[in-house]
Amino acid sequence: MVYFDNTQKVLRCHLDNTAKTFNKLLQPMNGSVEIKTCLDLGFPHDVIRIAGGFATGVYVKWNASIPIIPVDTCVNVCSCSFFEINNDIIDIFNNSTFLQLNENLKQGIYISNFHRGNHFISYIQSVKNGKRYLLLHSSASEFKSNYNGLYPIKGNWFYDQIKTYCDRNSYIRYIEGKDAEVFYSLSENLVSFNETRHEFIAQLLLRNKSSILGVSHFHHYFMPSNNSVVMGSHILSGGQKAPILSVPGANIYMVNFENAKVDELYIDDSHFLTPHGWGKRHKQTPEIEINAAAQTFRLDNIDYKIEFGESLRSHPALELRNYLTTSKNENSFFDYLNQNYKYKITDEFKQIASYNKAGVVIW
Repeated sequence: MVYFDNTQKVLRCHLDNTAKTFNKLLQPMNGSVEIKTCLDLGFPHDVIRIAGGFATGVYVKWNASIPIIPVDTCVNVCSCSFFEINNDIIDIFNNSTFLQLNENLKQGIYISNFHRGNHFISYIQSVKNGKRYLLLHSSASEFKSNYNGLYPIKGNWFYDQIKTYCDRNSYIRYIEGKDAEVFYSLSENLVSFNETRHEFIAQLLLRNKSSILGVSHFHHYFMPSNNSVVMGSHILSGGQKAPILSVPGANIYMVNFENAKVDELYIDDSHFLTPHGWGKRHKQTPEIEINAAAQTFRLDNIDYKIEFGESLRSHPALELRNYLTTSKNENSFFDYLNQNYKYKITDEFKQIASYNKAGVVIW
């Protein structure tokens, strides 16, 4: 794969070091690990993920003689759900609608997180044919930080069973045996769980406003098997499509991928990784240092505690990649895509309105 910037080069070295440490852990278990990257390889927000050896835009697959799961992959499921609708819904994009939605969800099992991280609810329209869609992008928070969650949170159901393998300042935190089996049993149900969750929330928003003509779900964060995790990328086979997100307010693209042009993107004979978005980059060249003994992660000259809740979101040198402003021309991302895939853009969507961490935005 062609690496687009220094962020990707540094993170690839970081992942190679993770692979070396993971392989040392797995060797007595007659196992090994393979780490592949996608075009949107970039910095995650969670310090525990990057310090634990992983990033975003990454696929990890391992094998071993016993069940084992590296917990700093921060397993969850994250999905984009496109709901085709038949009416204009601009009127629902106001503060009272989403305040009421959040209040209603508090009374049930679903947790609202569209106002957190890079999640959002958007009203979009096809540039190609004028069709309207409600787009939901979020993860299953119900299985993140609560007791039954899959993030390594102190006090949850598996935290006391976490083991740590250290090799200098690189380490792998993992669970094994029956705990790993139960972990995957929870994880494999999250894809359908998040689809149902999105469909329920879409119906709440659209009831008496518009009919749903159809829905398509696309997942970019989940466990494809009991010995693999994909973090921020789609897994497709030839002829399948997936959306590519960019930056808030910018157009969203639906892309049909015929094949990948480079072997590194293939995870088996017929399936390959495709980008979910553009990823988060460092403005220059990142300097990463892990102090396992002190439990600190240093990015450039700033130290972060290696604990849940510590985030790189506000790091001054990190930003969303924006090919529209940081590159020579607006087509640069697709030039980059063209180096790695044979593909066709099947649709392009303009954003009309959104609800995200900034509140309601009319574009």
